[in-house]
Amino acid sequence: MSLTVTTQHPHDFVTLGSRIAIARVADGVGTLLVTGHEPTLSETVARLVAPRSGGAVEMPTAALACIDLDVDRWADVTWGSGALRWLVTPAALKEALAAEGKAGGGEGPRGGATGG
Repeated sequence: MSLTVTTQHPHDFVTLGSRIAIARVADGVGTLLVTGHEPTLSETVARLVAPRSGGAVEMPTAALACIDLDVDRWADVTWGSGALRWLVTPAALKEALAAEGKAGGGEGPRGGATGG
């Protein structure tokens, strides 16, 4: 199972409420996207991956984090049961795209400007 977390959408979960909401997900769901506001989202991510994270995870606006969970059911998710697979910030993504010569301007997949 994996969990992808973003701060891009304005849905808010309190930290404990986040874990309760995750535990209520149907067992047939293999991937879950959780969105939220700061500082609650960073705290939730940090608690899910603690102590592996060293206790703190910063999720700037529009950041994405992927957490692998070694559980068979969402109800089995507990604090510390996850491993942070990756965390990508908008700045890191822009830098990676610039390194490939793809950042700023240009055409998006539907012919629209991608911005910069």
